[in-house]
Amino acid sequence: MSYIEIKEITQCNQDAAQIAKWYFEQWDRHRAGASYDEVLALVTSTDDKVGFYVCLDGTLAGAAEIKYQQGCAWLDGVYVDTQYRGLGISNALVEYAKKKSTSLNWQPLYLKCEPHLLRLYEKCGFKETAMDGEKSIMKCE
Repeated sequence: MSYIEIKEITQCNQDAAQIAKWYFEQWDRHRAGASYDEVLALVTSTDDKVGFYVCLDGTLAGAAEIKYQQGCAWLDGVYVDTQYRGLGISNALVEYAKKKSTSLNWQPLYLKCEPHLLRLYEKCGFKETAMDGEKSIMKCE
């Protein structure tokens, strides 16, 4: 049986570079003016954001973050490395986000997702509340 450990990203974290690489490749590389260094500077935790990641048997497997903006908490950047998909990593990240947002009193917790991810987040307790273009806004209380 595999061992899943979740850790928060700090400025001194050696895994932040890999997480920034994932985020840059997945979401930012096509954005005009985006740079890897910019993404790296944004992945660490701050007063209004908590970045965290999963290690599976000691190996970095996925990451996510929650942000507190304008009185709402948002789950963002849920990413699982391709070789670890289907092993429950995303569920572990979402559950950690829910617990962390509760402990910080950052509630309710929202997310924005693409249509193919709706069922995943519904299984984790989120409900669709609105649309933003083709993406769903989901809420978990």
